[in-house]
Amino acid sequence: MKNLSIILISAMVLLVSSLALAQDSNPEPRKPHHHKQRSMQMPMEARVFRSFKQLDLDEDQKAELKSIFQAMKKELKPVMREMRAGQKQLREQLQTGAFDEAAIEAIAQKEGELTSTRLMITSRAISTAFGLLSDEQRAQLEANAAERRAKRAERHHKGQVES
Repeated sequence: MKNLSIILISAMVLLVSSLALAQDSNPEPRKPHHHKQRSMQMPMEARVFRSFKQLDLDEDQKAELKSIFQAMKKELKPVMREMRAGQKQLREQLQTGAFDEAAIEAIAQKEGELTSTRLMITSRAISTAFGLLSDEQRAQLEANAAERRAKRAERHHKGQVES
């Protein structure tokens, strides 16, 4: 039952993401988004790396962090390629007009495995990076994160009031 729930949730995520990707049929180029909107769409890995760059790091830390995040990026590349291929397979499967539960279940299972792999790679890199920081730098990282959360909550609240 638990595996079925995971598979169904993964399938729903794939479905929503594939529909969102398939939705843009406008041949005109999009206007660039505002910087703050882009940052919310950044992958978690990129946001974490940017957060580390905002700290007062010494040269050794900078070099070590660069190495950690480059290795993570290299390790993630084939995983992300497979995830995109799975999303393409799902889109193609959905566009056939015939629901093939076995095929979608296989795609969802693979997506779950790839998501797990991505999480492990990312978590390992972030954990290693945190190990390089001093207590003061960790405190600053948390303070910066708290400030971003407060700004996000303020924007969210402001948007609800205007609606």
